[in-house]
Parts: sequence; C-alpha cells; structure tokens
Amino acid sequence: MMNKNRFFLFTLIFLTLIVRVVKLDTIPPNINPDEADNMRVILRIVSGKGPSFFGFDWKPAPAFSMYMYLPIYLLMGYSYIGIRITSVLVTTICVVLFFKLLQKYFSIHIAFLSSLLLATNYWFLNFSRSGWENSFISLLLVSALILINKSQSRYFVFALGCIAALGFYGYFTGLLILPAIIIVYLLKFLIEQKKRYIANIVIITIIYLVLISPMLYSVLTSKDLYFRRMRAVSQDVKNESIYLPQIKKVLSSFFMLDSKYNNIGINARYSSPTHPFINDKLVPFLIIGFVIGCLHFKKYLPFIIFYILLIFPIQIITKGTPDGARAVAAAPLYFVFVGLGFSIIPRHSKVILILLYIFVFFVAIDDLKIYTSWINSAKTLEIRQPVLETEDYDNWREAQFFVIKNINNQGFTVDDWNKIKKDLHKSSN
Repeated sequence: MMNKNRFFLFTLIFLTLIVRVVKLDTIPPNINPDEADNMRVILRIVSGKGPSFFGFDWKPAPAFSMYMYLPIYLLMGYSYIGIRITSVLVTTICVVLFFKLLQKYFSIHIAFLSSLLLATNYWFLNFSRSGWENSFISLLLVSALILINKSQSRYFVFALGCIAALGFYGYFTGLLILPAIIIVYLLKFLIEQKKRYIANIVIITIIYLVLISPMLYSVLTSKDLYFRRMRAVSQDVKNESIYLPQIKKVLSSFFMLDSKYNNIGINARYSSPTHPFINDKLVPFLIIGFVIGCLHFKKYLPFIIFYILLIFPIQIITKGTPDGARAVAAAPLYFVFVGLGFSIIPRHSKVILILLYIFVFFVAIDDLKIYTSWINSAKTLEIRQPVLETEDYDNWREAQFFVIKNINNQGFTVDDWNKIKKDLHKSSN
C-alpha cells in the first residue's frame, strides 16, 4: 500500500506535468524570438558551426544552456516542442525538490499545497512552457536551499560548490547564487560562532573557481562580448537619481505585489501585466509569511537572504523594472513565505484543512485561467512580436540549416525571417 508521502509526491508530479504538457504545441500560440534564437544556436551546434561548450550564445551568455536543451531537442526530431519539453522537465524537478525542501519546515499538507501553487503559478508556468532557460536558475536555487543546511557533510558542501558554479554558466541571475551562499554562511558563523561555516565558504569558493575556470577564461578573453548584454539592460548606476524610483518599483512589485508597474517595457511577455507576480488571493498569506520569517530570522535565514539577493540588486540596477524574466529564479521563494502564512492555520482541525485545500484548488484553477487568457490575448500576441509562427517552423528550421551550412554560420533572426516572408509574398503578387 502506498504511504502518504509517496501519494502526495506522485500526485504533485502528475499535476505539475499535466499543467505543463497539455497543448504544449499550441500554448504559447507562437514561438517567441528568444525561443527561436535559442533553437538557432542549437541548430548551429548540430551543424558544427555553433559555439563550443565554453563559448557564448546569441545574447551573448554562456552556451551551456543551449547544450542543456540539445539532447531532448534532438530526441524530439528538431521539433520546437523539444526545447519546451526541457523547460517542462527542469521546472517539474524544481517543484518536486521544492516539495522535499518544504517538508523540512512544514507539515506534508502545507508542503504539498505550497508546491502545487508554485506549479500552477502563471508567472512560473510561462517559463515552464517556453524555451527560456531562466527557470533553470530556480532549480539551482531550490537545490542550494536543500543543501545549505547540510553543512556538516563535506559531500553536500562539494555539491553546493557545483551548484554555485552552474549558476555562473546559466542565466545571469545565477551569478548571485554564490554570494547568497557566502552571506548565509557568514551570518550563521556570526550567530553560532562555528568555524565550519568559514571552512565551507573556502571549500565552496575553491570548487566554484575550479569549475568556472574554463568559462572564466572565455569571459576574460572576450570581455566586451560577454558584458554587451549587461550594458544594454543596465541603468546608469552613477546617476544617484535612479535609485529611489527603482527601489519604490521593486518594493511595490515584488514585496507588496502591486501590478501597477507590470506593464513597463516588455514585461507583458513574461507575466500578466494586470496581475501581480503571484495570485492576489495569496498576498495576505505572503505578507504574514514575510513577518513570520523576519521574527524567526535564524530559522528562515537562507530564504530571506536568497530572496533579497536574487530580487533587489538586479531589479534596482537594470532597465524595465519590474522584469519578470530576471526575477523568475526567485519564484519558489514566494511560496515558501505563502507556506509560512498557511502555517498559522490550526493544524489539527480537519474542517479548516479541508477549507484550505478547497481554497488552494480554486487559486490554482484561477492561475491557470489567468495564464491561458493572458497568453492568448491580442495584447500579449502583439508584445511577443517579432514571433515565429508555429506553422512556419519546419520551413524556418530547414532554411536555418541551409543558411548556417552554406551562407552564414550565425543563421538568421526572426526579424530576418519575417522580412523574407514579406518579400516572397510581395513577389508572388
């Protein structure tokens, strides 16, 4: 007979996968330009004309993420669904590990409900069903939080160093994983006065430097290339007048969960511009969770530090704040604090527990409705432009192969493709 833990685990896996794979070929209804560019780099790699493992992709960022997408993309016969399936699997593993993490802090019911809310959250779901690599950092974040309290084992400390190094190879938010780990251990040292925390910092830093050294060499020899993207999205940090408005937007959007700034820039590509980053019905529980976390700072220290570091520095110094793409790595942390908010509910009342399950069920359904109505709306289709239409994908892929092999090893962008289509349409008339 299946025990309770396995029942919840398998139920969570099933529900997480279902909301990710159903109609994956048509929702999102088209292929966003970043997805297309990621596949363009993968096609270059397959053709022998792409970046090396320690090279740079189109952004430019470390090409590691493109190699991560490669196996399933090939397995799926070069289908665009293949790149989306990788995101499905990465975020499903993230949700499962998140459930395991929360069981260390909450009852199995609160751990399950909080994990289900993460799985169905429309912001996180968008990155789970698209060929964006940002959600990989969410997986690294959850993995780091699981390991960070296992500091007595050198094996776990070694694994933590590996996770921090993977953050360097991924989407640039991952660069903050190492500083977050170091700050957590420094604070633990100051609180507990145990030297092992300093030893852990030294070990993790050495492992990190060894593992990133090949990529670091590429960065140092191509600094202008590597920092091009960061320069393009960064504010003028020497201008002191930017900080107060930026901090105001960050606090409003990511702490108070007000959606009034969510239509800035291209943020409507990443989450619903008319809704906060998590369902507004959860905001009271989130605020309660923040308060409980601060009151029990020692116990919830890693969550607080990671939340602050993965949200505030990047959002304050970059353009287009609030930017859902740069913040989605921290999405799991919101549901830690929601779980903390749920934890004030009396544990031994079956009636209240049933009501909580009903409440979470309706929030999850509401999230899915918000996602589908938003992703298919005319405004979202417009803000996603320029796009590659799914019905054009096979022709686009074959054209990319031809151009990469015979004309230009960089291939061509979605803008180029749409211009070609337009010119062909004109000539046919």
